[in-house]
Amino acid sequence: MAKNSVLKKILSLFSISLVAQIVSLAVSVVMILYTPRHVGVENYGYWQLYLMLASFVGFFHLGFNDGIYLRQGGKTYEELDRSSIKTQMSIVFAFEYLIGFGMLLYGILSKSDANKSFVWIGVAIYLMLVLPYSLFSYILQACGRVQWYSYSVIFERAVFLIALVVGIRCGLDRFQYLIALDLGSRFLSFAFLLIVCRKIVFAKFAAFRPAMREVFANIGVGIKLMLSNIASSLIIAVGRIMIERAWGIETFGKISLSISLANYLIVFLTALSIVLFPILRTLDRENARKIYHIARTVFMILIAIAMLAYVPMRWVLEKLLPQYADGLQYLAILFPMCLFEARLQLVSVTYLKVYRKENGMLLLNVISLAISAALCSITVFALKSLNWTVIAILVAIAVRSVLFDWYAERVVGVRYTVNGIAEIVLGIVFSATAWYIGGWKSALIYAAVLAGYLCWNIPNVKKVVRNLKELRS
Repeated sequence: MAKNSVLKKILSLFSISLVAQIVSLAVSVVMILYTPRHVGVENYGYWQLYLMLASFVGFFHLGFNDGIYLRQGGKTYEELDRSSIKTQMSIVFAFEYLIGFGMLLYGILSKSDANKSFVWIGVAIYLMLVLPYSLFSYILQACGRVQWYSYSVIFERAVFLIALVVGIRCGLDRFQYLIALDLGSRFLSFAFLLIVCRKIVFAKFAAFRPAMREVFANIGVGIKLMLSNIASSLIIAVGRIMIERAWGIETFGKISLSISLANYLIVFLTALSIVLFPILRTLDRENARKIYHIARTVFMILIAIAMLAYVPMRWVLEKLLPQYADGLQYLAILFPMCLFEARLQLVSVTYLKVYRKENGMLLLNVISLAISAALCSITVFALKSLNWTVIAILVAIAVRSVLFDWYAERVVGVRYTVNGIAEIVLGIVFSATAWYIGGWKSALIYAAVLAGYLCWNIPNVKKVVRNLKELRS
């Protein structure tokens, strides 16, 4: 692939993906500003519980999706063996639906309170919709057809937003409605991808045994990445679960609001990494190294600047959601998650996937999970401090980011140790000033430190410009 076409393709797909993530972020902002005000603290807590449990259902594909993604990445859609993939998908779907029906029965027959039973039923249906959807989306992403995946995101989020506003205005303000709405919008999005991938859907079935061998091959490759993703998700989830157990569903909901705000921004940024993976698989190491520098430098500068939005954003949220003021104060500690997680997911994880370093990713995520579990156990059960529990979550995220950066830099063949230290200092300054000083004074202090960081990055920016010119030539 010519260098100029590489850059054009990245920019083209990036722009489409950016639109999809802007729409998704807009829906998330409406969810944050609109939903908690109208559904009440308890209902919002159960909604957050549903979202947290639903975030884990992807692991029931046993790594098959990840295997498809890693093994097929870089191929065109036309190069796929559609008959084999259809047969493999049918085998995996049968297994996933057995799990879904089992979970559904658990929710129906459970003797726990009715609200939690409804949550489990919703998660079961979510599993049966989202796992098939995710496989089609992985195939599209692996083949570089990111635009169709992005269109499905825009469609699903737009449907959800319209129905949410209309429903709540009509008095449908229970968490059960939110769950039903989420499932309905995801069903429509799944139907959209079925149409997009109709050549796979209507392909002939391949022989069962070869397809089964491919299933096991994909699982064998992807299960390490899946386990790595489980450990990654649990780094934050373990702290949230302990908070719910120790301080109840209402405190869980308030803290989850702050975590969700940080997570929405992270998802917005990291979802853009799907553009890079299939293209990087086709590049030589030298060009991949140049894109590494461009991505790392540009995104870190943009994220560091975006953190200036914290003070006005918190002021708006406290005016709109006064009942969540206790939880919103923890944004001061959690907001730097954007700095650490976005860098990790956008750059380090993408490159480690390209160079097939699943073993290393799994090890680092397990180490980070152990650190998170140990720190949260101490802060919840020994110190009995909600403040220190939130800090423990951030520390675990920061440690993981440092570990992944260190590993990715050695794989790619670059060194950004000083940059990493500077970004940690930025995060510490941000949290310390926002927590202990607050208001516009903290913003001014952070802005002064940020200005120094930007001046120090001038040589890196010049190198970005130079790399862009070389990629275009």
